Amino acid sequence: MNGVKLSALKTSDKLENEGAELEYENGLTFLVGRMGSNKNEQYKKTVDQKLQLRVANEYATEDETIDYLVDILANSILLGWDNLLDDDGKPIPFTIAKAKEILKEYKDIRGDVYAFCTNRKNYYNANIDEETANLSNALNGQ
Repeated sequence: MNGVKLSALKTSDKLENEGAELEYENGLTFLVGRMGSNKNEQYKKTVDQKLQLRVANEYATEDETIDYLVDILANSILLGWDNLLDDDGKPIPFTIAKAKEILKEYKDIRGDVYAFCTNRKNYYNANIDEETANLSNALNGQ
């Protein structure tokens, strides 16, 4: 019989809130929380604040829409990064201000983070199990 076990479709609260890894080349990793998760309190707070400010403005320009998305992603979805370097090869520390700057300037990173945080498959419990198994294997020299 073909099918999928229901339990395989359960997402992880831990990954949704603390982030799942979006991996790029050369070890660059972005830590991304799940957009739309009822568990992500910072996401809900940021969206609520933004919506309250936008109620009076019925139409938004493209720049306003991008700024809105960047603000949500930087304040509640993009939780960190590892191995992101400046042009001199020095690590760029994660801050919300720097995240906003990067997400605004680099549309492909913004698009990748957005696509990742809206894909439920990145937050399945099976991903936690795989990470745990990989860590266990590494610790046991396998």
